[in-house]
Order: sequence, then C-alpha cells, then structure tokens
Amino acid sequence: HGRVAGCVSSLFFPIAASIPYLLRARQFLFEYRLRRRAFPDLVNAAKYATALPVIWLSVLQQSRDPGAPYSAEITMAWVVSLLANTLFTFMWDVRQDWGFFDDLGGGDGTFFPGLKRQL
Repeated sequence: HGRVAGCVSSLFFPIAASIPYLLRARQFLFEYRLRRRAFPDLVNAAKYATALPVIWLSVLQQSRDPGAPYSAEITMAWVVSLLANTLFTFMWDVRQDWGFFDDLGGGDGTFFPGLKRQL
C-alpha cells in the first residue's frame, strides 16, 4: 500500500508539470491543422514538446541510485534535452517574441544586425 502511494505521489509532479506544455503543444498542432503552416505552428509545438524530456528525465535522475545501470546515460540525456530546450526556447523568444533578426537588411539600404528598428 505504501509503495503504491509513493509511486502516485512521485508521478504527480511530472504529470502536473507536463500538462501546460502538452496543452500548448496541442494548441499549436490544432493551429497547424487549420492553417497548414509549419512555421510558426509546428515549430512552436516542438518548442513546447522539448520541455517534456527535461521533466521526465529529471524524475528519472532523482529516483535512481547514482551507481545504477544507465546512470551516466540518463544524466547525459537530461543534459542534452535541457540544452536543446533552453536553446530552442531562447532562440524562439529572441526571434519571434522580441522580434530580433526580423529584418537584417532594413529594406532601405541600412543594416541593423540583430537589432529591432524600434524598441
């Protein structure tokens, strides 16, 4: 009985943490289905989906013994997924949400490398 309760309580956090990312990914997959635009809809869905391995590998890391089989592999997978999610989210925010790199050429002969025309 105690083991089942421990399993349920240990799964509560990753399930609860995954729900917002799953809902947002689903929202953008639905948008893609309506508009058939891979960018930004599928790319945005992928951005949210990259958070899921970070969440679930974190749970695996916390629940294993450091000397257990595949311990190093789990850690490496967690680091790779964390880097992928962080870089993907950062690049998306810089490009899409903040508008940097929107117009590198300026259109009027000016050049604004990586800067918005107006803040």
